[in-house]
Amino acid sequence: MEPSALIKTQAAAEWAPGEDQSGADERTYHGVKSVPYTLPNDASESSRLNAQHKVIRAIFDYPSPAEYLSEEVLENGAKVLDVGTGTGAWIADAIREHPRGEYIGFDITSKLWVEPTGRNVTLVEGNVMEKLPFEDNTFDLVHQQMLFLGAPETAWPSIFEEYFRVLKPGGVLYIIEMHAVAKHQGQITHHAKQFAQTTQSMFAARGVNIQVACKIGEVVEQNGQFDILPGTESRNISWNLEGPLGDLWRWNIHSVLETTGGFASVAMGIHANQWSAFLADVEAGFKASNAYHEFYRVCARKRV
Repeated sequence: MEPSALIKTQAAAEWAPGEDQSGADERTYHGVKSVPYTLPNDASESSRLNAQHKVIRAIFDYPSPAEYLSEEVLENGAKVLDVGTGTGAWIADAIREHPRGEYIGFDITSKLWVEPTGRNVTLVEGNVMEKLPFEDNTFDLVHQQMLFLGAPETAWPSIFEEYFRVLKPGGVLYIIEMHAVAKHQGQITHHAKQFAQTTQSMFAARGVNIQVACKIGEVVEQNGQFDILPGTESRNISWNLEGPLGDLWRWNIHSVLETTGGFASVAMGIHANQWSAFLADVEAGFKASNAYHEFYRVCARKRV
């Protein structure tokens, strides 16, 4: 059986990606066995990631991480690393604001990259759970956004140690992550609860804590080499948010639920032709309970 087809027939804990290939669902997935990330790396996923970035940017009113850097650093061209860069959407925004910077996008795959080009932009493929391929004290800013599915919980302390190593003294670490288990202000439906419990346990079997976002700040502090900065906070986005932003958010979540259904449906014993109806009921439950997701932003400076 092809590696990328396994996601349609086995629990996520048993799925071990091999080479990048198309599967039964005509989606492609990364081929690094040590990386637990289970979402695709194709054009449809690039579109979803760009939509997700627009929502996150709006949630936090798009304050630039560059506000933590000195005018001298910005004027001379800050060196910036974007870990888990995906499509490069965050770098594209940063370049528009600070075109003199030097930007490096780092990701397990280059197949999602669609956004920025130019002499000051480089894409590097690699695994964040291994030693980063950069010298000590290289970057003025390290940015990470929505990487919580890409590493087991036990790997985060060593990942942050690598961020510390490659940051210059006084350099800034800027992280935004999502608490992936929806919270509810009303009674949750059985199907919504069932889906949440199933996906949570399946990712946990791969070592991934999909609620790790609320612990990120604590892990950074425990590193003992960073000072937490103003701007570290959490914000929520509701399933029932009105307007274009709400539509974009619901489409983003629907796309993720639809994709994860390939393995979650098997774990729950739901036939493939019943999945759409099950998913519609989950989303109706989100609406009825005014479900929301929490995002956590952590800003920290490497001690000099």
